Order: sequence, then C-alpha cells, then structure tokens
Amino acid sequence: MKYKLVFLLALYSCGDYNSVDCDRDDWQGYYRAVGTVLDGNCGEIEPRIIYVNQGVEQLDAGCVETYKNWSEDRCHLDRNLECSVMTDAGSMTFTWRGHISQKDDPGNRLQAIISLSIVSNNTGNVLCSGTYNFNYYRL
Repeated sequence: MKYKLVFLLALYSCGDYNSVDCDRDDWQGYYRAVGTVLDGNCGEIEPRIIYVNQGVEQLDAGCVETYKNWSEDRCHLDRNLECSVMTDAGSMTFTWRGHISQKDDPGNRLQAIISLSIVSNNTGNVLCSGTYNFNYYRL
C-alpha cells in the first residue's frame, strides 16, 4: 500500500571527519532535497525545496522535535521529529529519525540517511516504514 507522504525533511547530523571541514553555520539557505528509497514500504518521496538555518529546517505545524544532539565540535547533529497529520485515511503520526553528513567544505551538498515510520493514531498500527538516502543540493 502506497501512502502519499506529507514530507518534512529534517537535518540530523553533519560531517565526514577526514575530508570536510564542517560547521553547522555552513548549512544555510535553500536546498533541493532528493530522496532514494533504500528499503521499506512507504514508497517514494518527491523532491522538494527546503530552507535550512544553521543545520535545522523550520518545523511544519503539527510537528515537534523529540530529540536533538549536536556533537562537541558542533558539526554533527542527531535529530528526531514526530508529526501528527490528518489525512483522508485518518489521523497519523510520522516519526523521522536520521543522520546527515556535510559532503563539501562550504556546505553546498549534504547527505542523509533517514528512517520513517507512519502509525495510525486511530488503531496504533504501523502503516508503513522505510529508510531513505537523501541528497541536499544548495540552490
């Protein structure tokens, strides 16, 4: 079963220690986010444009940040989100967990592995889950 996803990208962590001088302040501006399904049954997520400020995208209505942890060097961030949405199929909670890496020194390209699960608030059943590889390209 394929669900149309209300998609909120979240940036989660930064950095490749060996090749990139990474700083969360480099993660600034508009990015085009393009995802590829690695596994799961939630289906494709369409590319979209997001705005990032110091490594964090502003949350949509109905979303809360449940975990955020920057590394000591302020280059790495782990971040989890929960978003409650109403759809034609009823009330659902989207849970996002992920990890993102800065792929070049000025922060023009970021890459993330994001896990997603969607649960029916009416039944408590997991409707789908998946893992995605996202590339973010600064515009």
